[in-house]
Amino acid sequence: AQESQNILPKNHPLSKKISDIGVRIAKVSGLTDTKWEFTVIDSPMLNAFVLPGGKVCVYTGLFKAMPDDDSIATVLAHEVGHVVARHAGERVSISGLGTILLLLVRMFIDIPINLDFLYQAAFELPKSRKMELEADYIGLKLMTRACFRPTEAPKVFARLAELNKGSNMVPFLSTHPSDSTRIRNFGKFMDKATADYETRCQRQVNQFFSAIHRAPEPVVEMDWGLETQDPWAVPSDDKLWK
Repeated sequence: AQESQNILPKNHPLSKKISDIGVRIAKVSGLTDTKWEFTVIDSPMLNAFVLPGGKVCVYTGLFKAMPDDDSIATVLAHEVGHVVARHAGERVSISGLGTILLLLVRMFIDIPINLDFLYQAAFELPKSRKMELEADYIGLKLMTRACFRPTEAPKVFARLAELNKGSNMVPFLSTHPSDSTRIRNFGKFMDKATADYETRCQRQVNQFFSAIHRAPEPVVEMDWGLETQDPWAVPSDDKLWK
């Protein structure tokens, strides 16, 4: 309830910026039936999240790590990536399976330990961290295809690491991978991302100037879709996300 009172109006400069960048990323997501909404919450928290149905929220505190459009695109593309990967439904399935499993264990085995904690540490949290890395990868792809510089992505998490200095969170008890892990993971795909960026976005610039200098000639529109045969599809090897 408190957060709803702190939502910035749609005509606020930050709201307009977030919405403009978010819509640009959403257009390349391939989710044409999703009703995207991008909202800014006035709070010092370093956080952003997405709700089922495409409602993305960003806290103003996060702008400390997002000084330009490309860094904002990094965060928004990550949240859109969660929707593309259908992580909300996956989390519900995992939680439901865990509830049933724990119920069965308690019915037949008397174990003097906290089973809920054990299940979270062994299954839910590792899966959550894997989904975050997957959203990072999809987000990198989306921001690149929306012509935002992919090289900004690891810089955002370097800034967050600096802002989060002093955190005592134990890695295996965290829902998110460490910032250093995410930065290293971006490095695995950066060559492909930058090559894709240069090819796609330079073509867009060329088409623009072609339209100006040769007005009668129709301009071939850039394909903003996600190809079936992805030239830098994520490998199926699960070791990638560890």
